[in-house]
Amino acid sequence: MARYDISDDAWKEVRSLPIAVNHPGVTALKGEVYVYGGNLPQAMGRERKSDRLYRYDPRGDRWTRLADAPTERAAMGLVGMGDRLYAAGGYTETNFEVRGLEIYDVERERWRRGPKMTTGR
Repeated sequence: MARYDISDDAWKEVRSLPIAVNHPGVTALKGEVYVYGGNLPQAMGRERKSDRLYRYDPRGDRWTRLADAPTERAAMGLVGMGDRLYAAGGYTETNFEVRGLEIYDVERERWRRGPKMTTGR
């Protein structure tokens, strides 16, 4: 994994995410990067989804695994606002139009379900 430093106009190798995934939700909040879900490597021809949430601290070049989310999903929107992460839409192994919103409270380190969207995304 690499990080781009705007002030130095240079790329630097940094610690990789502890698991291999594609299509995770990614956002930044208060100087840290959060990665949730994604497709895990194929097993027996199927891509399993992840429910894991990780936080990356660029100052310490360190990943921390946080509380697993209620839903294993990939390709969702993930946004950080205030002290919360909001995960919306995406798809699971059986549902390609997830309507669920899940909210992670960064301070309390726990997930809760939010209201359902009228249309899956």
